[in-house]
Amino acid sequence: MKVSINHNFAKTGIYLFLFLCAVMYILLFSKTLSPLYSIEESDSSVFKVMGQVVLHGKMPYVDIFDHKGPMLYLIEAFGQWLIPGRIGLFLLAIIALYISIICWYQSARLFTSAIKSIIVVILTLLTYYFYSAYSSGNLTEDWNVLFVSVSYYLLLSLLIREEAKSYLIHGGIIGICFACAFFIRPNDAVAFIGAPILGELVWMLKNMRDGRCIRWIEGLAIGFITVSLVFIIWFASHKALNDLWYGLIGFNAKYTSGIIALLEGGLKITKLAYVPFLACLLILAWQSSNRRILYMLIPTIISAYVLLGNIGYMHYWIIWIPVLFFTYWLLAITQENKAFTILSFCIFLTLPIFNARNWLKTPITMVNEIKRDINTCDTAILSTKALFENIVDEDRDSVWSYNLTWGDNEPNTFNVLLYNNIIPCNRVPLIFMADIDTTLRAYTDITKYAPIYVLFSSQNYYPWSYETKDSIFLNERYSMVGICDQPQLILFKRNSDTK
Repeated sequence: MKVSINHNFAKTGIYLFLFLCAVMYILLFSKTLSPLYSIEESDSSVFKVMGQVVLHGKMPYVDIFDHKGPMLYLIEAFGQWLIPGRIGLFLLAIIALYISIICWYQSARLFTSAIKSIIVVILTLLTYYFYSAYSSGNLTEDWNVLFVSVSYYLLLSLLIREEAKSYLIHGGIIGICFACAFFIRPNDAVAFIGAPILGELVWMLKNMRDGRCIRWIEGLAIGFITVSLVFIIWFASHKALNDLWYGLIGFNAKYTSGIIALLEGGLKITKLAYVPFLACLLILAWQSSNRRILYMLIPTIISAYVLLGNIGYMHYWIIWIPVLFFTYWLLAITQENKAFTILSFCIFLTLPIFNARNWLKTPITMVNEIKRDINTCDTAILSTKALFENIVDEDRDSVWSYNLTWGDNEPNTFNVLLYNNIIPCNRVPLIFMADIDTTLRAYTDITKYAPIYVLFSSQNYYPWSYETKDSIFLNERYSMVGICDQPQLILFKRNSDTK
């Protein structure tokens, strides 16, 4: 009895420690959600605005466009419905990360002791910090870490234990996670859940000759279809299935540029940095007593490169955390050859160098950054009050923006403004997104939707204001009605005689 009590106490202590890790991580490093900050990064603020759009009964992609999945917008809406502002999303992020950490711990326990499993979790969290320091939280990758972590734990448990209590339920949960991740960002889902599922399926077909494999596949299908039907029915009821298809699939397909970029000689240095890491990961897996893990790792590595494209943004690699980075640390810690373990650490430590500017400065400048963000945001809101007085209440849902002001002079201020004023932001800046998608431009959008107001950043507007088809069309049908210096914004209103 005493041994059992001590064991339960230790287990409770471990889970409490993991919970505190989740709380402290989101509190300190998820700057767009933590109450310690006022910062609103461009992507995160747009997602929050999309959540507000859903709460106001409007349709993503139809009333306002952003090229992420509707599941993300439901999460953003639920968090802001739960507690207005950022606190609701802050609590959801803690719960999501805590569940993810538990999955990492339980996955590690399939291989090693509790102490080593905790070490693996801590190293995985540090890796998460290396790459999330670039993004400040609330990205598609951050939310998808949850669904990838749950799926990977279930896949690993089946691969290692070679059994499940119910193959139908086991497959069903993975199918649900796959669908949820898919309707957040399909690239992440296919690369880090779909590819491991494929590897697991190959292994099952080779080793399970009875009906277990069929029941597992049935569960996958039921789980995925059930979640998918929710979104299909939602958009079909608003006659917006084509909009869903383009916003979710068509636009994100433009990121699948990895092979093309390699053939054209466009491989970025940030990708080359991963070659020794991936080689070391495969060697670790080959030397492991559970070599069958390669069935999941190899298709994941291939699909991750192809589906995430060749864009070198470091925050894209957050979604590598639950599968590739976690497995790397797990195999390195459990490696019997200590010299190779040390070598594994050295190889891994070369990766954060490419993001060192972000993760090194964070603990040093955190206090100053908090103060700066609060002052910057307050200044932006006050200085643009007069500009937005030009917009009457009944027209507030017809303001389209073609910029996110990503410049260094005014980071985050425009997005805070949008978020606090609940003004829809069409996330298709003319300059920055032209290389990704040339079909959604001002001419196309203004012709189709005829918004009453169009908002530009002056630093983005003037360089092309008299040179492009978009600007000529805009200047013929809209008149400038307001200018703001900080942040640098120009407000246009549609002429009364044009539609």
